[in-house]
Amino acid sequence: MEFTQLEKHNCICQKQHHMDTQKIVVEPDCLQNLRKYAEEIGLSGPMVAVYDENTYEAVKNCRPDSEYKIVLCAQDLHPDEKAVKTLTKFLQHHLDVRVMAAVGSGTIHDLVRYVSYQRGIPFVSCPTAASVDGFCSCAAVMTFQGKKTTFPAKAPVLVVADLNVIRDAPMRYTLSGVGDMLGKYISLADWKIAHLLTNEYFCPYLYSLTWQALERVRNSCLQLRTGSLNAFRDLTEGLLLSGLSIQMCGNTRPASGAEHHISHALEMGIPVYSDAMHGEKVAVGTCLCAEVYRSIAKIEDISPLVLPYTPISGCFLKNISPELQEFILQENVDDCLAAVDPLKLTSRWSQCREILFSIPDSQQLLILLQQLGCVDSLKSIGVSEDLAEELIQLSPCVRNRLTFMRVLRMIMVPSKIKI
Repeated sequence: MEFTQLEKHNCICQKQHHMDTQKIVVEPDCLQNLRKYAEEIGLSGPMVAVYDENTYEAVKNCRPDSEYKIVLCAQDLHPDEKAVKTLTKFLQHHLDVRVMAAVGSGTIHDLVRYVSYQRGIPFVSCPTAASVDGFCSCAAVMTFQGKKTTFPAKAPVLVVADLNVIRDAPMRYTLSGVGDMLGKYISLADWKIAHLLTNEYFCPYLYSLTWQALERVRNSCLQLRTGSLNAFRDLTEGLLLSGLSIQMCGNTRPASGAEHHISHALEMGIPVYSDAMHGEKVAVGTCLCAEVYRSIAKIEDISPLVLPYTPISGCFLKNISPELQEFILQENVDDCLAAVDPLKLTSRWSQCREILFSIPDSQQLLILLQQLGCVDSLKSIGVSEDLAEELIQLSPCVRNRLTFMRVLRMIMVPSKIKI
């Protein structure tokens, strides 16, 4: 697929969709040729390749040529202050570095893209597993002082995805990538509803790109278990397309909604901490959201149930730590939900229902995840099912972004509907 032709000028949304990524290679045995691809787009000068111990070993027979290597300890590696300090200190002692290459999966990429942005150094992406959709993203999801925050970062100028390396990665990483992609059913629905209710920016072109990538993955993902190179190509290219949509949008809106907020909440310990992989938590969050969204969509007349807007309060957050309460209250000073007019919610409810019903039934998603051997419940990621309602209520607050899950604060949900 020719990714670099996806740029769109004079889009119907009135935006010029520009990509910083100049070249993408998704082929078997391409990692060893990284230097050649870099030269083709004019990248020159000393390069530092950043790995963790596991990926360094995994690509031992095809490591790309680079002047410097950083191999981080894989145990308890997170995109946090400690890891950022390690990379920054190295660059301070090697001022000749002109290119940073991330050779690994999500954590390595967030770290390198963040540091490269801070230092003004071009960033190259070399995914070693199809585990997340952030390889082409221009945002880094970092954990600073225990809080999950999204920062501006470098989009890669070059992506080199070796399909043999990706196919040889642990299947758990691959299934995490599938989970991250299936989450787009929720994020795209959330984006449409936010546009419908508040006139938030929305782009049909980027929506369509992400939807097509999602459907492509859903249609071929069962072949991943057979080792089908085409299925791994579909997943890898789908994840890259999702990241390019983020890049062209300028934020994560096309790819991150209520399902990602559930993942972020659990990573922050709200209401409890889960050390499951990001895509695993997104998969579980997607099933939870699908069940809630489609249940609410069955209500034909929402008007008797619509409530006036009320701001998030300390009382609402009483079951979490004072430090996290302060973070959430600060995050939501200008609460996006305040822009939702109760009358508009009522008048546009039929359109909201149509969007919500476009999401696959939660049982369909569960069956697919079970066929793949992927996690499919809170219990499977180490979280008690008893915490589901609290997680659904609190998770929309970790990011000040309008989702339908957040809109539920303005709907008196009937007791017969379980949330």
